[in-house]
Amino acid sequence: RNASLLRFRDRGNRVYLIANVATHPDYRRRGIGRALTERVMKQAHDKRASAIWLHVRDDNPGAIEMYRQLGFREMARRTTWQGSPDTRLTHPRTDIRVIPRHPRFWTLQQDWLRRLYPKDLSWYQSWNTNALRPGLWNWFYLLFIDFNIKQWAAVRDDELLATLAWIPHGGRSESLYAATSPEWGSSEALTSLLIHARRTITYSPHLTLDYPADEMVDAIRAAGFQPRRTLLWMRV
Repeated sequence: RNASLLRFRDRGNRVYLIANVATHPDYRRRGIGRALTERVMKQAHDKRASAIWLHVRDDNPGAIEMYRQLGFREMARRTTWQGSPDTRLTHPRTDIRVIPRHPRFWTLQQDWLRRLYPKDLSWYQSWNTNALRPGLWNWFYLLFIDFNIKQWAAVRDDELLATLAWIPHGGRSESLYAATSPEWGSSEALTSLLIHARRTITYSPHLTLDYPADEMVDAIRAAGFQPRRTLLWMRV
């Protein structure tokens, strides 16, 4: 039986994440998980937490219902996708072009990123959209810290449809961040970008994409990515 409580800072506020709530299979459905959760919630309250968060897999309805009974409410539902690099892939037949992200696309890209990677979860996500901002000073800064970010844009007749950024972490899995337009055409554009990433990034065995659940599912699958898990983010 186990439960962990992790502390974060969100714009000066104390945020606590309940993590790794686990009960041995032989002792489940006896109230142990609930007791553990209530205990760490009390500890977070004693430490004057401004918010308590947790995430739970969407295929665990029993745990989801227990957390709801304890006052947690769903704030986001996100799927982690995984694909492997493959230089043999061919680009789909389409009039969509994949080009390096141009600075003039930043305003739209930033708006889309804010929707897809909400500020409410920024305390947990270990990245900052400002790293993708164009400009000479930002370029010098990334060069100084040896941070090699790659960005691409999918366009049709110079109209921006989607962007994709690769932010290396030096591990066994490299992170991709997609920004897509809500307009028609972004689905095909996202597929083209993800295939391009699989063809281009060969430094890691896996590429991962964190994306809102139930959005662009067919487009991501068409690029050869498979879902690893879907997590509900809940808060009280």
